[in-house]
Amino acid sequence: MIQAMKKRIYITYKYRLDPTKEQQNFFAQFAGSVRFVFNKSLEKIKQAVDAGLKIPTYTDLTKRLPYMKAQEETAWLSTIHSQILQQGIKDLSEGVDAFFSQKKQKKSSRGFPKFKKKGQRESFRYPQSIRCKDGKVYLPKIGWVRYRDSRPIEGVIKQAAVKLIGQHWYVCIACSIEIEVPEFHITEDTVLGIDVGIKNYISASDGMKIDNPSHLKHMLEKLRHLSKSLSRKKKGSKNWFKMRAKIQRLHIRITNCRRDFLHKQSTVLTDNQGVRAICIENLSIAGMVKNRKLARAISDASWGTFYEFLKYKCEWRGKKFLKVDRFYPSSKLCSSCGNKQDMPLHVRVFDCTACGMKLDRDINASINIRSAGTSELISCGEIRAGGLNEAGIGSF
Repeated sequence: MIQAMKKRIYITYKYRLDPTKEQQNFFAQFAGSVRFVFNKSLEKIKQAVDAGLKIPTYTDLTKRLPYMKAQEETAWLSTIHSQILQQGIKDLSEGVDAFFSQKKQKKSSRGFPKFKKKGQRESFRYPQSIRCKDGKVYLPKIGWVRYRDSRPIEGVIKQAAVKLIGQHWYVCIACSIEIEVPEFHITEDTVLGIDVGIKNYISASDGMKIDNPSHLKHMLEKLRHLSKSLSRKKKGSKNWFKMRAKIQRLHIRITNCRRDFLHKQSTVLTDNQGVRAICIENLSIAGMVKNRKLARAISDASWGTFYEFLKYKCEWRGKKFLKVDRFYPSSKLCSSCGNKQDMPLHVRVFDCTACGMKLDRDINASINIRSAGTSELISCGEIRAGGLNEAGIGSF
């Protein structure tokens, strides 16, 4: 009998808003105010860093808000919800703290915060006081706003963010929900190895292969056509803005298609009842995109997002998600005898020079990833003894 334990998770629901003209003006005003306060606070931080002084904390920066509201040139800030402005400063402070923390530990930094530009990632966030009822969401200082209720909201609403994506406003509602996570006993025959690639997006150790849809590649010709048309328009004209909106819509469509594919594949893999542990190679994606010949294809594949989806869905379903060492030569090892040999990228079939085994290159790599992951799970004491079939692949 499979035991289950209760676990509290956070899930975000994203809905498209149907605001009135007046509400759209409020959205633009709130997003612009957050951007203004964010940039002013970042300016103070940069001045302190350049002068070698103590960096202003979140408390120091929020104390400047009443002073800014009292000034004649920035008195309009008094009409903005204070918690929204404070949240923008809090996000900035957390970004600065994370940068210096990673720099101190000599880790790869995510970069120092940059100034926000008008028209780019317009958003603002409410830390509390959000309610939803009958297809409407209540936003303080704005009121009830209609949204497209595509699925019911579960759990306790914690906070909400309003974002401008393309030409439409969206609300992202973060909720806290308690779920039951089953506790599985992992055996050797319930471990699945996965190798990701450009031609075949997924190659699994059980022989499953899924082609890469290459969403950007299929839309590239249309994107080039629209980009050329935009370059012929006078910048700032009405036709220029119309064409830019078309390009934005196409980019959003590509992103949505890609995320839909990643969600579906990660759900299929984690919902498999015969799989209790998923092993995958820990790729250095940031280093791989430096290859100018493969950069576009690797970016289009979005392996990092796929890994994130697999990880949290495994956690929700009580399954183990494991990354194998990135320096493990999964593509160069024979999954039958362990012989190591060179494998150029253009060679798609692994032909072992020692035992004569012939197997698809990606399937061979996924079996090796599975073997490496199984060994690590055994050494950690998280796996029980189980059998393998004659092909050396786990029976599912």
